[in-house]
Amino acid sequence: MSREGSVVASLLQLLVAWLVVLLVGMPLVTLLHELGHAVAAALAVGGRVTVVQGPAPARLTVSVWRLDLRLHGPTAPQQGMVGWAMWGTHPARWRHAVAMAAGPLVSGLCAAGCLLGAGFAPSLWRTALELLAAASVLQTLSSGLPVRYGRWFGSYAGEASDGLRIRRLLQGRPEPRPEL
Repeated sequence: MSREGSVVASLLQLLVAWLVVLLVGMPLVTLLHELGHAVAAALAVGGRVTVVQGPAPARLTVSVWRLDLRLHGPTAPQQGMVGWAMWGTHPARWRHAVAMAAGPLVSGLCAAGCLLGAGFAPSLWRTALELLAAASVLQTLSSGLPVRYGRWFGSYAGEASDGLRIRRLLQGRPEPRPEL
């Protein structure tokens, strides 16, 4: 294969890998992030927990254990990366902090898992897993650091990150929670 053909093949492989990450990988990692919140909240806070992914109304609603999943299904890429986990109240603030911290923790574990898996994957999947690991690291940082999202964060614009919610909660000044 010529040098130009090799470059085109590499660019095509990168494009396909990026599309796989954008259309499948990031919505899946986002769902896992929200499920991290949900399972921790169900265990630490108690009661029912609702996970919403994508814009309302949900096309698929599943109830398992104390979890209610409301999934929109196939949607525009940026909408598949939008999710919320909502749970009830408990007087112990640390229990809510644990539930909030579980989402970024799961995103970090997804990044580590993708990097580990990339070492055993064929070329195209290795590239996709490496891209997904990088995106998962960004998700871990953007949700774990105490920041308020800017307008370029789309549906999250103006919202507090998980890290900021934890900090405010432990300071005794909790952020208002998202509504359904």
